Amino acid sequence: PGRPAVVLAVDHGPQACTYALEGTRCLVCFAGPNMEADDTIVCSTYFCARRAEPVALVSSDSNLRLRCAAAVANPPKDGIARPVKRGGGRLSYLPRDGASLPAAGVLLAPRPGEGAEQQLLRDIVGPAPLSAKASAALRYSRRERSGIKSELTSMRVTQAETLFHRLEQSRFASLVAGPAPPDAEPLIAHAAWLNDLEALEATRRRLGAEMRGYWDAQVFPKSERVEAE
Repeated sequence: PGRPAVVLAVDHGPQACTYALEGTRCLVCFAGPNMEADDTIVCSTYFCARRAEPVALVSSDSNLRLRCAAAVANPPKDGIARPVKRGGGRLSYLPRDGASLPAAGVLLAPRPGEGAEQQLLRDIVGPAPLSAKASAALRYSRRERSGIKSELTSMRVTQAETLFHRLEQSRFASLVAGPAPPDAEPLIAHAAWLNDLEALEATRRRLGAEMRGYWDAQVFPKSERVEAE
């Protein structure tokens, strides 16, 4: 019910935590040093699926799509993930390309007639340092397949740290501690669950083990798996 919520998953950051932005329907989730943004996206998809909330995944990463399709499926009884084809009506996809999402630093640029919510997001998040350079490097690496991933990673670390400390000091961003009450608004319940790092890590490990079981089943015939066991 109501307007959809947005969970912005950020690679890196000094620690794993999720901020809610006041006056918006937006959460900013930092993966921290021990997880990846993909992990938090898959876990968020799982959380929404268990609450019968539809999810739109913004990504062109086929492996991430597969992991999220497995997260919305019914819990496996044998520990092997079985991704739901085309999301089973609970998961849809929005490709992350030039037509759907502008490059970093452009999405939050001021626009004529922008509302208070867009203004707040722009003022809090803003263009992080090196965002234009990182975007150019990303486009170049995709086009040329050059080996500059380490340079791009260092840029992302800098961006994540800048954004983290900006939110940490902002009066418009707050950490939502759990557990959330049963009647909590879905966005608040989601933020509280993401900030329960013990539950988040347990979910990440279980979903990861189920996906490994899925790939083992795809690669090795059942007879070979029995002999190996």
